[in-house]
Amino acid sequence: MASGDLTNLSAVKRWLNISSDNDDALLTDLVTQVSAFVENTIQRKVLTATHVETYRGTGGSRFLLRNWPVQSVTSVEWGETRIDTAVDAIGNASGVATDGRSLILVGSRTPYDRPVRVTYVAGYDSVPADLMLAVTELVGEAYSARTHIGETSHASSGATTVAFSREAMHQAVLARLNNYMLAAPL
Repeated sequence: MASGDLTNLSAVKRWLNISSDNDDALLTDLVTQVSAFVENTIQRKVLTATHVETYRGTGGSRFLLRNWPVQSVTSVEWGETRIDTAVDAIGNASGVATDGRSLILVGSRTPYDRPVRVTYVAGYDSVPADLMLAVTELVGEAYSARTHIGETSHASSGATTVAFSREAMHQAVLARLNNYMLAAPL
């Protein structure tokens, strides 16, 4: 399993009901490729990592961060100002806090329309089960589709016609991925 893979070979083989090792190399490659596709689709990293991002200051004290769940904020910097003291958002001390999705400056505000660099740690320690299933299904679809690339249907035995879906991904997978897509909370 490569770093960043969102499922594993054994889960894919169970899903596809494959017991032989003949296609292990292909399936392993598909796991890595589909995992990258999913992270590009949801526009964020899933597993725990350190992120350094630059935002435009709003004059406010809160930023919605691109990756979540936010585990900790290492620092917030603009100009000569650096804030790196972790505090409780409800307390009286000045510093930086998080609610798991956003950065909260306590006792200060960012400059308006100036670059603000945020360094933080975010992500899941392990892949959530519903996301792992979505990636496993997509790997299974990619593996199965390799035998009918470009076909919309196939007739066999003269009487049976099998139609293939041309959708990028089926609705159940898309619904699972929607839970992880980059979007502002309501």
